[in-house]
Amino acid sequence: MLDRLALNPHRVDGIAAGLRQVAGLPDPIGEVLRGSTLPNGLQLRQQRVPLGVVGIVYEGRPNVTVDAFGLTLKSGNAVLLRGSSSAANSNAELVRVLRGALCGEDLHEDIVQLLPSADRSSVTHLIQARGLVDVVIPRGGAGLIDAVVRDATVPTIETGVGNCHVYVDAAADLEIPELGAPPAHGAECPEEAGGDAWTNAGEWDDGGAPSTSGTSEGSDLSTPNLDEGRDRA
Repeated sequence: MLDRLALNPHRVDGIAAGLRQVAGLPDPIGEVLRGSTLPNGLQLRQQRVPLGVVGIVYEGRPNVTVDAFGLTLKSGNAVLLRGSSSAANSNAELVRVLRGALCGEDLHEDIVQLLPSADRSSVTHLIQARGLVDVVIPRGGAGLIDAVVRDATVPTIETGVGNCHVYVDAAADLEIPELGAPPAHGAECPEEAGGDAWTNAGEWDDGGAPSTSGTSEGSDLSTPNLDEGRDRA
């Protein structure tokens, strides 16, 4: 946990690189996804527009503070951030830097604001500020997500708690030096994406179907139908 909360020059560089990557994405605002003209001449179109004021409740890692800011700013929204009390000082410093950067670009610094995290009352106020907050997004464990969805009066976008699969072809060589040793169960991606621990691993059998080779302890996970997923894609 302490490692996940820590900020050092390497991690700050990674956070900044992620922000630059978001900045380089195409502008989504105003993009027309589809449209048609009715027989009476009425034109209909589906177009991307900002949501408004977005509230984000999240746990742990301070890099989420910057990620959330970057995505909401890119999509034309203001954001109210409510992070973990365990990262309060880091979050406050990051938001201070972000607000200064906004002012430097002649944008209003209140586009991003950090809510107090000393107690849970700020979460309640945020998720029940109907008419002031347009949408709430919880990011974290199942308990956090369930609590926000249950108690919110503001429209909520429910995220998943994570179910990361690793598929290994039967012919794969896991001892390739560039890949290193096979990942341990529950291992995570590089630190900037530390929440992506794998929970279910499978390999292809000779019949072309995946077979489960490991799942999280105590979980009730089944191997997905990959062909079905390909059809949807």
